Amino acid sequence: RSHFGSSLLSDCFPRPPPPPGHRRRQHLRPSNGKMLDFLFGLTIGLGVGSYNARHMRECLDDTFHLTKQKAGPQLQKAKEGFAEVGKKAVPYMKQASKSLQEKAAPVFEQASTALKEKVASMRKA
Repeated sequence: RSHFGSSLLSDCFPRPPPPPGHRRRQHLRPSNGKMLDFLFGLTIGLGVGSYNARHMRECLDDTFHLTKQKAGPQLQKAKEGFAEVGKKAVPYMKQASKSLQEKAAPVFEQASTALKEKVASMRKA
C-alpha cells in the first residue's frame, strides 16, 4: 500500500473481484539487453559528440543563425494573424460573458440570500 492515502481509497472503495478465468497482467519491465543497448549508444554518442565538438560547433552556429534569420519573418506573420483572430473573437467573448452573467445571476442571488440568512441566524444565537 502507498503512503499517499491510496490505502484509504482502497478501504472505502474496494476493487471488485476479477471475472472468472481472468489472469492478472504482469508489469512490463524493460529487458536488460535493451537497457544496455541504450546505455552503450548513449555513451558512444556522447563520446563522438565531445570528440568532434570543435568541428560541429561551426555547423551548429550556422544552423542556429540561419534558423533565427528565417524564423523571424514567419514569427511576425504569425503574430499578425493571431492579432486579427483576437480582434474577431472579442465580440464572441463579450457575448459569451454576458450570457454567462445572465445565467449565473439567479444562482448568485440565491446563494447570497442563503448566506445572509445563515449569518443573521448565527448572530441571533
